[in-house]
Amino acid sequence: MARQRILRTLGVFRPTFRNISQNLKDVDLVLVEEYFERLLLDYDRVFTSMAIPACLWRRTGEIYRGNKEFAALINVNLEELRDVLFCFASSSNFRAALQSTS
Repeated sequence: MARQRILRTLGVFRPTFRNISQNLKDVDLVLVEEYFERLLLDYDRVFTSMAIPACLWRRTGEIYRGNKEFAALINVNLEELRDVLFCFASSSNFRAALQSTS
């Protein structure tokens, strides 16, 4: 039920988001990448100071950062979430975690 509500809400934004993202120029993509890198630095402090599951990912499903609580929640080693790409779309652990919360 909760998963369906989330998917329904995302369905409202998805067409507009796709439209905008398809019309981005190279300079826009560079600026987005710079912003994402700055965001990573800001969230490093947040991830270490809060004892709740947290992660930062791209719209493609690639996880760039996650804290130890998030790693424990999805049953993944913390090292897999640090400074490496981890794609949850292909992870059986993530699918199982999603199913257990819905």
